[in-house]
Amino acid sequence: FVTVPAPPGTYPLSLTGVLPIPRFDACLNDEQVTGLILLSTQTARSQFGVQSTPTFIFNDRPVEGAITFEEWQAAVDPLLN
Repeated sequence: FVTVPAPPGTYPLSLTGVLPIPRFDACLNDEQVTGLILLSTQTARSQFGVQSTPTFIFNDRPVEGAITFEEWQAAVDPLLN
């Protein structure tokens, strides 16, 4: 991985972007955002049995963990036909 220093007054988000600290903190402290994240997590657990990340859902079928290209292909190809 390549580390790119964040400009002053920002948090690094990725190799290509940054988010100003006040905007990040506002999002982090937003109860509506927190509620939506918790709802999404609860739905993933109850509906799909998600227990870890990463978990990918292919037509209601969860695939857990880091998967190889071949595993991606095996999961996606049948859905394309």
